[in-house]
Amino acid sequence: MLSDVALLGAPTARTRAYLSALRDAGLCPAKVILSATPASPEPLEFVDLARSAGADVTTVVAADINEPAVVAAVRACGLPYVVFSGPPGAIVREPLFATGCKFIHAHPGRLPDFRGSTTIYYSLLAENAVEASALFLDPDIDAGPVLGRACFDPPEDRRLVDGGYDPEIRAKLLVSVLCDYKQRGHFESISQVGVG
Repeated sequence: MLSDVALLGAPTARTRAYLSALRDAGLCPAKVILSATPASPEPLEFVDLARSAGADVTTVVAADINEPAVVAAVRACGLPYVVFSGPPGAIVREPLFATGCKFIHAHPGRLPDFRGSTTIYYSLLAENAVEASALFLDPDIDAGPVLGRACFDPPEDRRLVDGGYDPEIRAKLLVSVLCDYKQRGHFESISQVGVG
């Protein structure tokens, strides 16, 4: 378990992949905050998954990841690092940054070359390759310091990209970055200005 790391997630395939991979690697976050919208499915499966790894779980119902209830839950967790696994299209904004936490994001593209959404498709089209980057989020989209990168073989069946492949490669990179953190006792990051 990582005693100073939390996970903020929505009930999605990515959060499921993260929790499963981190649990299996012995790197489960100490606290998990599950933020579900009023219309999203009940996050019981995710609560059970997080608790099976020993995490303390808080659930919040909010229409947006930056709502006061979510911000309050992140602030109350009191941990310096938060793995971000929000719903598709969600962007961490100032209310969450104001908590003082460092948000860790696994991005399905090579930074700084592929920023924004659907980057996995851009890299497949441009290079027939897939790379993922882990970074600390900052207010500029996908521009924070890079914590690690990894290359992956593209899926043979491109129809599987969104369903299982994208969450799987992000989870693999996240495990690698958090394993390095656990061994070193600190994160090593590099500015995207220096990444080539």
